[in-house]
Amino acid sequence: MISPASPSSTSRRSLNWHVGRISRKPSRSSCSATRAWGKPISPPPWPWRPAGKGTRVRFYTAAGLVNELIQAQDDHRLPRLLAAALKQHLIVVDELGFIPFSSTGAHLIFQFCSSLYERVAMIVTTNLRFADWTQVFGDERLTAALLDRLTYRAHMVEFAGESFRFRQRLQRNVQKQKG
Repeated sequence: MISPASPSSTSRRSLNWHVGRISRKPSRSSCSATRAWGKPISPPPWPWRPAGKGTRVRFYTAAGLVNELIQAQDDHRLPRLLAAALKQHLIVVDELGFIPFSSTGAHLIFQFCSSLYERVAMIVTTNLRFADWTQVFGDERLTAALLDRLTYRAHMVEFAGESFRFRQRLQRNVQKQKG
């Protein structure tokens, strides 16, 4: 998904997503993608292009982010972690949906996304349809509220097709059989 966020925050520098690059504009962007079918083509590589130009980008796996949020909460430093996230221009959360979250983890990732809502650009990759996100978060209302924030003013980017890794593996098997 690619979305401009609220143009009301003119005091902060903001981002817009344009064909694989980020440029500073008077509105924020939020990005997400569903069914990533191979890392060389899916969103995670996109952010690294602007990173060398002073754009602050942070990459997390979903499980890693939840673990970091839980640890920060246990160490009473969650406000510091959220403040550091707000200093980023873009946050990438990869592999949402591979591992279900505990109730605490689901609530913390909701709090994280709510804190960043319309203030920091986000890319979220997942292999699940939105209807299946309840399996990951375990709470239908929390999932609906999170999806509401992530998809508001967003553009969905869905990759359909065969897995890149699966296709490569099949090609290697064919080559082994021939040789």
